[in-house]
Amino acid sequence: MKQLFAIKLLVVAMAFAMTILSFAQKQANPSYKSTKSRSVKLSGPVKKIRANVYEISAKWFHKEISDPQLLFQASTSVYRDGRTKKFLGYKIDHIEKNSTLATMGVQIGDIVVEMNGTPLNSLVMLQAMYVSLQEVTPGSKHSLKVIRNFKNAELKYHFVN
Repeated sequence: MKQLFAIKLLVVAMAFAMTILSFAQKQANPSYKSTKSRSVKLSGPVKKIRANVYEISAKWFHKEISDPQLLFQASTSVYRDGRTKKFLGYKIDHIEKNSTLATMGVQIGDIVVEMNGTPLNSLVMLQAMYVSLQEVTPGSKHSLKVIRNFKNAELKYHFVN
């Protein structure tokens, strides 16, 4: 039970970073399909500065992450290297459309491997990550490293008032 709860917490934190991308692009311009970097101003609490870099309202984020329903907006599974069986991270198996996680750029199929330079290679690290997200303040910066489509990607978040 604790492991399931921790995995859901990881999903929340990971999706917090990743889901913004796709939802933000669709909200700003429904016909947007380009992968070119460009500034997109959103009407909500998330603003895309450039490719994979976002400004997020710290107040909005605190409200979203404190909502227990956030844990049910996505599901994850442990992801291991197929050959070595080494634990690599948490794979995003499902994200609710228009959820907080989707808004922050997290996508189905992403494998979250690191947050703020710390590998997410255990349940303890996942719980520590979730706790650290509770302490987000305006001016703080966070990053989420993922494997997306077999390539490394980093999502960066700058929290503002």
